[in-house]
Amino acid sequence: MADQTLADDVALIIAVIGRERVTDRAPEDAREVIVIRDAGDAMDADPSGRVPALITDLTADGVAVRTVRVAADTSPDPGDADFLLPAQSTDLAAHLGAVDRPDCAVIGAVGGAGTSTLAVALAGALADPALGGDGRALLVDGSGRGDLDHLLALEEEPGRRLVELVGALGGTGLSAPMLRDLPWAGDVAVLTGAGTVPEKLTVDSPVVRDLGRWTPSMTAATVASSTVLVIPATVPGTLAGRDILTRIPGALVVLRETPRAALEWNDALTILGRVPDVTWADDPHLTAETDHGHLVPDLHSTGTAGTAAARLIDGRW
Repeated sequence: MADQTLADDVALIIAVIGRERVTDRAPEDAREVIVIRDAGDAMDADPSGRVPALITDLTADGVAVRTVRVAADTSPDPGDADFLLPAQSTDLAAHLGAVDRPDCAVIGAVGGAGTSTLAVALAGALADPALGGDGRALLVDGSGRGDLDHLLALEEEPGRRLVELVGALGGTGLSAPMLRDLPWAGDVAVLTGAGTVPEKLTVDSPVVRDLGRWTPSMTAATVASSTVLVIPATVPGTLAGRDILTRIPGALVVLRETPRAALEWNDALTILGRVPDVTWADDPHLTAETDHGHLVPDLHSTGTAGTAAARLIDGRW
């Protein structure tokens, strides 16, 4: 940062919340790094080239890299700053202090991979106290159409949808106090409805983003601290998954067994070029639940998807 006062403000916030400040290289076991930069500086403005090189190396190693833009609150043109300092120092501290809570993007290698079903199961698992949760999680519908309303039978449930939150969200994104106004499915708050989903989610609970089928233009997958890629055990599914993994090599892979056109596990491994992190077993009962729109985000109701979700979070979050 060229603005030394701004740099000092950021350094103080990092010290107060007890985060590790990284300048040249991240710890070997790092899973996420947040780059804080002056909104007025271009990313390539660093004359040493250290920051762009660090980001490139981290991304290649599968480490999630997120960017937070800050600016002085006295700046005549704060640009696209996420936080104005020192006026919003408390907000920035809260944002950085919440990064230990999982923020997962769930994407499918192809359409019909079961992305939404796994996202529901993962949100329920992260909220489950038996698995280390604190009894709540936020599930985000990335479809822009309100698909989760139908999957979770929330059509008649009270709660504010995206279209009602447009004015309230503003430039600050979804904040923790807004959670209570959302529709809830069990222990999971659901952000759904027609509209654009905010990327910034400053909440004090785990977040699961259901993003549907992968597209190269996805930005929410890079905003999240981890990405889960659902790959059906079919030839088209594994070929698509292999291509996606070249773009997001740090993604956690869930291989879903399919009743028809299924590949043997070893054949899928050969095509993918890596071992899946979790295998999701076929479950005809779960298929019926999703077809009827009666899915409930808890380990019992989500069947083998819940089992896969529990294995996925074990030892990771």
